[in-house]
Amino acid sequence: MKKLYTVKELAQLSGISVRTLHHYDELKLLCPKTRSNAGYRLYGESELLRLQQILFYRELEVPLKEINNIVDDPSFNQKKALLTHREALLDRKNQIDDLIQTIDLTLLKLEGKEMVTDKDLYKGFTPEQIKRYETEVAKNYDSKLVAESKNNLNKMTKQKWENIKDEGDLVSKELAEAMKNGESIDSDKVQILVQRHHKWIENFYKCTKNVYVGLGDMYLNNLEFFAHYEQFGTGLTNFLSSAMKKYSESLSA
Repeated sequence: MKKLYTVKELAQLSGISVRTLHHYDELKLLCPKTRSNAGYRLYGESELLRLQQILFYRELEVPLKEINNIVDDPSFNQKKALLTHREALLDRKNQIDDLIQTIDLTLLKLEGKEMVTDKDLYKGFTPEQIKRYETEVAKNYDSKLVAESKNNLNKMTKQKWENIKDEGDLVSKELAEAMKNGESIDSDKVQILVQRHHKWIENFYKCTKNVYVGLGDMYLNNLEFFAHYEQFGTGLTNFLSSAMKKYSESLSA
């Protein structure tokens, strides 16, 4: 026999008060499955599932009378309702996340910390280069990675952005020096530097094995990225791309 819950046990399980459960019973919104010999309310599994639906709808601020009509409707589909609740709660979660980010940015501003802007990101680029770059990003790159990168950038202070840029340049300079000194792509020195490069990339988005290999290929095929790394040393782009592929063997897909 499946367990039956007293009103007190159900209240503890669901986090609502005994008084509320009594009220739901009076409204015929949630009636007990049966009663004990002493007349106490007892609830079974079907009542627990019904209560779950009631609480979901209450969370969405649906009036009790309307909830009663919904869950008593012969066409009511519990699975479909749960999927609808899930979608609504995810929307609310996204709204809350946006509000939290807004608060965090406002707090930083009140503390006198400047946030990075699009102008800072494209410093040194001509308007034509910026337009071409944005068009290429939208066309060729994973939209989720682009969104993740943009979200992370929007949370950065100018100081953090400058620190990240400096680290990227430093790693490139040290890789160029290692290449000039005859280090192979699989040497410990080079692989440690590539590990720093991978960590640097993850300031912007989660960089898995496949993404990192693809990034190395992109450095070779994109004129701006190619030129960026070549400024540190002729042949660095090809050297780095090959070293990235070697390093990616240690990453998860």
